Amino acid sequence: SIPDALDTILRASYSRLILSAAPLRKPSSPLLSENNCPLAYSRVYCKHRSIKLVTRIFSRAMNALPTLICVGLNHNTAPIEIREQAAVSADKTPSFLESVSRHLQLSEAVLISTCNRVEVIAVTSHPHEAIQVWPRYLSLLHGRDFTPHVFHCTGADAVIHLFELAAGLRSMVIGETEIFGQIKQSYALATAAGFTQKITHRLFQSAFNAAKEARARTTITAGNVSIATVAADLAEKIFSSLFTCTILLLGAGEISHRTLRTLHSRGAQKILVANRTFDRAEAISCDIPQATPIAWEAWPTWLHRVDIVIASTSAHHHLIQAADFPHAPPHPLFLIDLAVPRNIDPAVNSIENIYLYNIDDLALIAQNNMLQRQAAIAKAKEILLPHAARFIQWLEKNYHPSPLHPTPAKDWQLSPQFKA
Repeated sequence: SIPDALDTILRASYSRLILSAAPLRKPSSPLLSENNCPLAYSRVYCKHRSIKLVTRIFSRAMNALPTLICVGLNHNTAPIEIREQAAVSADKTPSFLESVSRHLQLSEAVLISTCNRVEVIAVTSHPHEAIQVWPRYLSLLHGRDFTPHVFHCTGADAVIHLFELAAGLRSMVIGETEIFGQIKQSYALATAAGFTQKITHRLFQSAFNAAKEARARTTITAGNVSIATVAADLAEKIFSSLFTCTILLLGAGEISHRTLRTLHSRGAQKILVANRTFDRAEAISCDIPQATPIAWEAWPTWLHRVDIVIASTSAHHHLIQAADFPHAPPHPLFLIDLAVPRNIDPAVNSIENIYLYNIDDLALIAQNNMLQRQAAIAKAKEILLPHAARFIQWLEKNYHPSPLHPTPAKDWQLSPQFKA
């Protein structure tokens, strides 16, 4: 605990310093060193400075330095059935941030909840406690053990993680563009709810600038690099042509809008768009003659008459269930579920003539895209690093002052798992 660690440090430092004027290093302390305490490397030569040293150790430990952390789970650590349980909708984000900030002792926090991840980028004076509490918090919240599926990173690793995430380098589909907008929206929601301050403001603005430069100066976004385009690729693999297909699109959010435009560019001639808010379905269909908005209540009547259904709504329940098909459809029906939580019951896949794909199935196509982009990925990482270094230097200067042992950003080493 902090009081026990303090007591050990104070007793050892004070007694040894008072009894000897020889050069002395402060005893190592995981609590202080891992929070980048600038006194970890101090040498003290006299009784006068020893008293000042003890005072400063006490002051710093009682007012622990702010540390950047990232805790979460994503497509690399958790399958879709786990991610959908942890997903947080936009309307519930403020209450989630209030709860997680209270339980994890966070002073600033931004929640990024998408189909592929639930991550909290935060500032805390108690990083070790926050990291330990995070899986227990999720388990308590959702009634199951999340421990095997969570990850965390701190300090420079957390900075690099966010910068690469914003640039699309940590997405299932490398280089995909949706994540940038999703992070901006997450930051805006957290700011509007009052959970961001000086450090997160600077961090996210730096990440946005870095991501824009990486995208502009590399070919990381070239080709089919979004969930929407991969979904269209899958539809084209199923049918030799989309020209004769009738497609039902459930949802009218950003991913649905991108999917609609991509399907249109691939030659689809009949696309039905259903959304709970009819005006929104109308809005994304207005500039595409082949798209027809339909009332939300009407889409079940089309379910047995279409060739492809692509679902991407924010519903927290299955819109399409096995009970909707008392008999196997007379022709092949292909269902593509892009939503998290899932919109389509996995049991539907056992019905004859029905073929269901979820967002994790798109990973196979995404892996081929990634192999073609290795050179662009390396170049993008090089572009991001100076931006990250500037932010780290700013953080060190303003929050981790260390006049006796400066730690320049160029000396920072990433953990092995973040070097790939």
